[in-house]
Amino acid sequence: MAFNIEAFLKDTNSDLNLDSISRIVSEYVPYAKVHFDEGCPPFIDKHIKVTVSETDFGEAGDWTADVLLESGELVNQCAKEALLADGSNRIDIKEIGMVQARVRVYFRSDDEQKYTNTMIDLMSFLESIPNAAVYDSNQNKFVE
Repeated sequence: MAFNIEAFLKDTNSDLNLDSISRIVSEYVPYAKVHFDEGCPPFIDKHIKVTVSETDFGEAGDWTADVLLESGELVNQCAKEALLADGSNRIDIKEIGMVQARVRVYFRSDDEQKYTNTMIDLMSFLESIPNAAVYDSNQNKFVE
């Protein structure tokens, strides 16, 4: 099953941009191809695609994840909805109510669990972002 995890950025003055995110993601998943891709609806035109080739594991095909940097009022609204869905009383999470940006990772389906380590590495990347609250929208919970 495909899913996504997002990091709501509490610091709107963050130095994060697609170039810096690409460099950081490359450090977290050095075995993967990290490159820019065009046209990922509905929010942005350009995003980062992380590709792990199954040929590295002796099989044909690729598995991918998409890393998006989003901003604007829709992100702020999503952060407020996440707070309501989570029901958390953590003060640091309540501070995200006025966020204007997020980094979101869309994970493709991995029913055979071949790419669990890559998913963990990308989660570690999200958790490493300073002043970010990481949210699992599939579980409607903030990651602690």
